Amino acid sequence: MPDADPSSANASPARGVTARGGAAREGAAAAAPAGSGPVRPEELAPFGRRVAALVIDWAIAMAIAYGFAGGDAMAILGIFAAQRVLVGGLTGSSIGHRLLGLRIVHATRGRVPFLSVLVRTVLLCLVLPPLWRTVEGVPLHDDLARSRLVRG
Repeated sequence: MPDADPSSANASPARGVTARGGAAREGAAAAAPAGSGPVRPEELAPFGRRVAALVIDWAIAMAIAYGFAGGDAMAILGIFAAQRVLVGGLTGSSIGHRLLGLRIVHATRGRVPFLSVLVRTVLLCLVLPPLWRTVEGVPLHDDLARSRLVRG
């Protein structure tokens, strides 16, 4: 027997279509391949990994700053930002992200534009935007930069 027409009133929610012809939530998520469409909430990096990646990148910046700039606070922040922009912009992951299996993607998948990485980093350095979350649970700096930190 052929599959039911999605527009028919008898379509089953188990098949990914509601009785009114729209895609069911479970079916829609199952039908979309992992690498296409907008980033799903379950793909976002957990808060603990985000913080751990930040600590790793900050420790690297501190080590460089203490070695070359005497540990000046602005030097640490500048090195941290440069590392996040340059490494993150070129590879899609900062060093901390890479070590923890995370990567930065555009909100609609694909590679993040360099300008988005720059905006994301500037907002991250302001500290408060990463602490604020949108209704979807996305940190404000990711939302404004149209980027998402996902499990890699």
